[in-house]
Amino acid sequence: MFGNPLLDAYSSKGAALLQILTQFSTQYQNAIDGKLTDMAPNELYGGARINFIFNDRFGTNLSSMHPVDGLSASDIRTVIRNATGPRTALFIPEISFELLVKRQIKKLEEPALSCADEVHQELQRIVAQLETKELLIFNNLRERVINVVTDLLLTFLKPTKEMIQNLIDIELAYINTSHPDFTGAQGVFGTMFKMAEQRAKEQQQQQPSLVQSQIQPQTQTNRQVASKPNVPPRTDTSLTKERGASISGSSLPKVQPKIHISASNLSEQEKLETQLIQDLLVSYFNISRKNIQDTVPKSIMHFLVNKSKSEIQNQLVSQLYKEELFDELLEESPSLAEKRKKCHQMVVALQKANDILNEVRDY
Repeated sequence: MFGNPLLDAYSSKGAALLQILTQFSTQYQNAIDGKLTDMAPNELYGGARINFIFNDRFGTNLSSMHPVDGLSASDIRTVIRNATGPRTALFIPEISFELLVKRQIKKLEEPALSCADEVHQELQRIVAQLETKELLIFNNLRERVINVVTDLLLTFLKPTKEMIQNLIDIELAYINTSHPDFTGAQGVFGTMFKMAEQRAKEQQQQQPSLVQSQIQPQTQTNRQVASKPNVPPRTDTSLTKERGASISGSSLPKVQPKIHISASNLSEQEKLETQLIQDLLVSYFNISRKNIQDTVPKSIMHFLVNKSKSEIQNQLVSQLYKEELFDELLEESPSLAEKRKKCHQMVVALQKANDILNEVRDY
């Protein structure tokens, strides 16, 4: 009946509280699974927003990351030089590739952890928007329910982030150059050799015109040299004196505290080695990025989303279903109790008026 206390519909306060907690847990699970029927048709809600975070935010963010972002040619050459020590290496040190690729893989950690934080915030948003009729009546119960679920989500967020951190550490622990998707040095060399052959062909096609343009200046130079008067050669004694004076008056410059390698002064071999490292970085970084893009959403779903779905009811019952809390949790707010009382009085008055009208109609 309108205006009667909600608890009158239940046999006891304990039964009422258990029913409210069960209903809230069910709605939380349905919101994630997309089974709520009273959702707004013009915006994403619940589990659909989590899917949006996984694909449109996290996935897009990783896809936009360039494998060699933040690495210049001079940075790569510096790492190669540092890996060789005092020796001049005949081949590219493998440790230089590992150092560079680990540096790039480490950049995947921040967006992965941010993805977990965003999903956690979305779950809290779902909890805040679950406004059942019973929770609107019992403010104390609503506050306690939200606090319990918030603590539960924080508890599951910690192992979720630890798992994500472990995924990054796994990628950093072993650089698997035998991975079937890794291009490797042989594949990169094959591509680079094809490019070198193409450049050689282009240079050969341009060579006849270059030779023709150099014939005329060379002929003029020979004529100028022939027209110059003969100059007696300098004696060995004068050369020796000048060289001795130069050697005795010179000293090695001091080594600067910081030595930087300029990419503009690289030899052809150094450019080839730098390009090789860049291509290898692109190939291996794409493998690690694909792994992280696949395993991070799975980890978040297992450790955070699904865990919260399966444990929310048990946690609410164990924390709130206590006899000493029944009166506190199921206490109506004074303003709401007053409105309910007035509504009940109005219903009673209308019923009496209806009875009087029925009696008059009988006469």
